[in-house]
Amino acid sequence: MKICRMVLCVLLCLSLLVACNQPTDKEAYYKIQKKLGELESYECIARVNVINDDEEITEYTYKQIFKKPDSYRLEVLYPDSIKGNLMVSNGKIAWVYSPSINHTYKIDFTQKQQNELLFIGYFMKNYITSKESEINSETNNKRQLIVISTDIPGGNQHFSKQKLWFDRKSLLPTQLQILDGQNKPVFNVYYEDFNYNPKLEDNIFHLNTQSQ
Repeated sequence: MKICRMVLCVLLCLSLLVACNQPTDKEAYYKIQKKLGELESYECIARVNVINDDEEITEYTYKQIFKKPDSYRLEVLYPDSIKGNLMVSNGKIAWVYSPSINHTYKIDFTQKQQNELLFIGYFMKNYITSKESEINSETNNKRQLIVISTDIPGGNQHFSKQKLWFDRKSLLPTQLQILDGQNKPVFNVYYEDFNYNPKLEDNIFHLNTQSQ
Protein backbone atom coordinates (compact mmCIF):
# COMPACT_ATOMS: atom_id res chain seq x y z
CA MET A 1 0.00 0.00 0.00
CA LYS A 2 2.85 2.36 0.90
CA ILE A 3 4.57 1.52 -2.40
CA CYS A 4 1.39 2.32 -4.37
CA ARG A 5 1.06 5.66 -2.59
CA MET A 6 4.70 6.41 -3.30
CA VAL A 7 4.28 5.61 -7.00
CA LEU A 8 1.17 7.78 -7.21
CA CYS A 9 3.01 10.61 -5.47
CA VAL A 10 5.90 10.37 -7.93
CA LEU A 11 3.53 10.35 -10.92
CA LEU A 12 1.68 13.36 -9.55
CA CYS A 13 4.93 15.26 -9.08
CA LEU A 14 6.02 14.42 -12.61
CA SER A 15 2.67 15.58 -14.00
CA LEU A 16 2.95 18.86 -12.12
CA LEU A 17 6.52 19.31 -13.35
CA VAL A 18 5.47 18.80 -16.98
CA ALA A 19 2.54 21.19 -16.54
CA CYS A 20 4.81 23.83 -15.03
CA ASN A 21 7.19 23.54 -17.98
CA GLN A 22 4.38 24.18 -20.46
CA PRO A 23 4.12 27.86 -21.45
CA THR A 24 0.85 29.61 -20.74
CA ASP A 25 -1.30 30.78 -23.64
CA LYS A 26 -0.07 34.34 -23.11
CA GLU A 27 3.58 33.23 -23.17
CA ALA A 28 3.05 31.10 -26.28
CA TYR A 29 1.29 33.96 -28.09
CA TYR A 30 4.15 36.31 -27.24
CA LYS A 31 6.82 33.86 -28.43
CA ILE A 32 5.07 33.27 -31.76
CA GLN A 33 4.46 36.97 -32.39
CA LYS A 34 8.12 37.66 -31.54
CA LYS A 35 9.21 34.90 -33.94
CA LEU A 36 7.08 36.36 -36.72
CA GLY A 37 8.32 39.85 -35.97
CA GLU A 38 11.89 38.60 -36.53
CA LEU A 39 10.97 36.84 -39.78
CA GLU A 40 13.08 38.13 -42.69
CA SER A 41 12.90 35.09 -44.96
CA TYR A 42 11.94 31.42 -44.99
CA GLU A 43 11.95 28.31 -47.15
CA CYS A 44 9.89 25.16 -46.86
CA ILE A 45 7.94 22.45 -48.65
CA ALA A 46 4.28 23.45 -49.03
CA ARG A 47 1.59 20.86 -49.77
CA VAL A 48 -1.39 22.77 -51.14
CA ASN A 49 -4.95 21.45 -51.40
CA VAL A 50 -7.23 23.49 -53.66
CA ILE A 51 -10.92 22.92 -52.89
CA ASN A 52 -13.53 23.76 -55.54
CA ASP A 53 -17.25 24.50 -55.14
CA ASP A 54 -18.06 20.77 -55.30
CA GLU A 55 -15.55 20.17 -52.48
CA GLU A 56 -13.25 18.29 -54.85
CA ILE A 57 -9.59 18.56 -53.89
CA THR A 58 -6.65 19.11 -56.24
CA GLU A 59 -3.24 18.59 -54.68
CA TYR A 60 0.03 20.41 -55.41
CA THR A 61 3.43 20.36 -53.76
CA TYR A 62 5.81 23.31 -53.97
CA LYS A 63 9.25 24.36 -52.84
CA GLN A 64 8.28 27.71 -51.34
CA ILE A 65 10.73 30.56 -50.66
CA PHE A 66 9.96 34.02 -49.33
CA LYS A 67 12.10 37.09 -48.63
CA LYS A 68 10.88 40.21 -46.91
CA PRO A 69 9.21 42.48 -47.86
CA ASP A 70 7.45 40.80 -50.80
CA SER A 71 9.67 38.56 -52.96
CA TYR A 72 8.69 34.93 -53.46
CA ARG A 73 9.56 31.82 -55.41
CA LEU A 74 7.36 28.77 -56.02
CA GLU A 75 8.74 25.66 -57.69
CA VAL A 76 6.28 22.88 -58.52
CA LEU A 77 7.32 19.47 -57.21
CA TYR A 78 3.98 17.73 -57.82
CA PRO A 79 2.07 16.82 -59.98
CA ASP A 80 4.60 15.42 -62.43
CA SER A 81 2.74 16.96 -65.40
CA ILE A 82 3.88 20.45 -64.36
CA LYS A 83 6.90 19.53 -62.24
CA GLY A 84 9.64 22.13 -62.53
CA ASN A 85 7.30 25.01 -63.35
CA LEU A 86 8.54 28.09 -61.57
CA MET A 87 6.73 31.20 -60.32
CA VAL A 88 8.84 34.08 -59.04
CA SER A 89 8.10 37.64 -57.97
CA ASN A 90 10.40 40.49 -56.99
CA GLY A 91 7.46 42.28 -55.36
CA LYS A 92 6.57 44.32 -58.43
CA ILE A 93 6.39 41.83 -61.30
CA ALA A 94 5.66 38.10 -61.23
CA TRP A 95 6.71 35.57 -63.86
CA VAL A 96 6.12 31.93 -64.67
CA TYR A 97 8.71 29.72 -66.34
CA SER A 98 7.61 26.45 -67.96
CA PRO A 99 10.66 24.25 -68.66
CA SER A 100 8.69 21.77 -70.79
CA ILE A 101 8.25 24.44 -73.49
CA ASN A 102 11.12 26.70 -72.37
CA HIS A 103 8.82 29.70 -72.09
CA THR A 104 8.65 32.59 -69.62
CA TYR A 105 5.69 34.94 -69.23
CA LYS A 106 4.28 37.49 -66.80
CA ILE A 107 1.24 36.58 -64.75
CA ASP A 108 -1.65 38.96 -64.26
CA PHE A 109 -2.37 40.88 -61.08
CA THR A 110 -5.20 38.56 -59.97
CA GLN A 111 -3.09 35.42 -60.22
CA LYS A 112 -0.21 37.18 -58.47
CA GLN A 113 -2.51 38.09 -55.58
CA GLN A 114 -3.79 34.51 -55.36
CA ASN A 115 -0.25 33.13 -55.17
CA GLU A 116 0.59 35.60 -52.40
CA LEU A 117 -2.14 34.16 -50.18
CA LEU A 118 -0.10 30.96 -49.82
CA PHE A 119 2.81 32.75 -48.14
CA ILE A 120 3.23 33.48 -44.45
CA GLY A 121 4.95 36.78 -45.26
CA TYR A 122 1.78 38.12 -46.88
CA PHE A 123 -0.34 36.64 -44.09
CA MET A 124 1.66 38.78 -41.66
CA LYS A 125 0.84 41.93 -43.64
CA ASN A 126 -2.87 41.14 -43.38
CA TYR A 127 -2.57 40.29 -39.69
CA ILE A 128 -0.80 43.55 -38.87
CA THR A 129 -3.24 45.77 -40.79
CA SER A 130 -6.51 43.96 -40.03
CA LYS A 131 -8.84 45.11 -37.27
CA GLU A 132 -10.42 41.64 -37.15
CA SER A 133 -7.56 39.40 -35.96
CA GLU A 134 -7.51 36.95 -33.07
CA ILE A 135 -5.23 34.33 -31.48
CA ASN A 136 -6.43 31.09 -29.88
CA SER A 137 -5.10 27.73 -28.72
CA GLU A 138 -6.18 24.33 -30.04
CA THR A 139 -5.38 20.65 -29.58
CA ASN A 140 -5.27 18.35 -32.61
CA ASN A 141 -4.31 14.67 -32.20
CA LYS A 142 -2.76 15.55 -28.82
CA ARG A 143 -0.67 18.24 -30.51
CA GLN A 144 -0.78 21.65 -28.84
CA LEU A 145 -1.31 24.40 -31.42
CA ILE A 146 -1.70 28.15 -31.58
CA VAL A 147 -3.94 29.52 -34.34
CA ILE A 148 -3.97 33.10 -35.62
CA SER A 149 -7.00 34.24 -37.65
CA THR A 150 -7.25 37.41 -39.71
CA ASP A 151 -9.39 38.95 -42.43
CA ILE A 152 -8.08 39.41 -45.97
CA PRO A 153 -8.49 43.05 -47.07
CA GLY A 154 -10.35 43.93 -50.24
CA GLY A 155 -13.78 42.43 -49.60
CA ASN A 156 -13.25 39.48 -51.99
CA GLN A 157 -15.88 36.85 -51.13
CA HIS A 158 -13.73 34.09 -52.65
CA PHE A 159 -10.80 34.88 -50.34
CA SER A 160 -12.16 36.40 -47.15
CA LYS A 161 -10.16 35.06 -44.20
CA GLN A 162 -6.88 33.33 -43.32
CA LYS A 163 -5.95 31.05 -40.42
CA LEU A 164 -2.39 30.09 -39.55
CA TRP A 165 -1.50 27.26 -37.14
CA PHE A 166 1.75 26.96 -35.17
CA ASP A 167 3.16 24.08 -33.18
CA ARG A 168 3.18 25.40 -29.63
CA LYS A 169 6.45 23.69 -28.69
CA SER A 170 8.61 24.23 -31.79
CA LEU A 171 6.98 27.56 -32.82
CA LEU A 172 6.99 26.28 -36.41
CA PRO A 173 4.02 26.97 -38.70
CA THR A 174 2.13 23.81 -39.62
CA GLN A 175 -0.87 24.89 -41.70
CA LEU A 176 -2.35 27.92 -43.45
CA GLN A 177 -6.00 27.99 -44.47
CA ILE A 178 -7.79 30.43 -46.76
CA LEU A 179 -11.57 30.67 -46.38
CA ASP A 180 -14.28 32.27 -48.48
CA GLY A 181 -17.04 34.65 -47.37
CA GLN A 182 -19.14 31.69 -46.18
CA ASN A 183 -16.27 30.47 -44.00
CA LYS A 184 -15.58 27.48 -46.25
CA PRO A 185 -11.94 26.53 -46.90
CA VAL A 186 -10.72 27.08 -50.47
CA PHE A 187 -6.99 26.46 -49.82
CA ASN A 188 -5.24 24.33 -47.23
CA VAL A 189 -1.46 24.71 -47.11
CA TYR A 190 0.57 22.23 -45.03
CA TYR A 191 4.16 23.24 -44.24
CA GLU A 192 7.07 20.82 -43.95
CA ASP A 193 10.82 21.29 -43.40
CA PHE A 194 10.25 24.91 -42.46
CA ASN A 195 13.45 26.96 -42.13
CA TYR A 196 13.37 30.43 -40.54
CA ASN A 197 15.60 33.18 -41.96
CA PRO A 198 17.88 31.36 -44.44
CA LYS A 199 20.34 33.54 -46.36
CA LEU A 200 18.87 34.17 -49.82
CA GLU A 201 20.29 35.93 -52.87
CA ASP A 202 18.04 38.42 -54.68
CA ASN A 203 18.73 36.82 -58.08
CA ILE A 204 16.60 33.77 -57.23
CA PHE A 205 13.55 36.05 -57.43
CA HIS A 206 14.17 37.01 -61.07
CA LEU A 207 13.69 35.21 -64.39
CA ASN A 208 14.91 35.92 -67.91
CA THR A 209 11.82 37.48 -69.53
CA GLN A 210 13.14 37.74 -73.09
CA SER A 211 10.89 34.87 -74.21
CA GLN A 212 7.60 36.55 -73.19
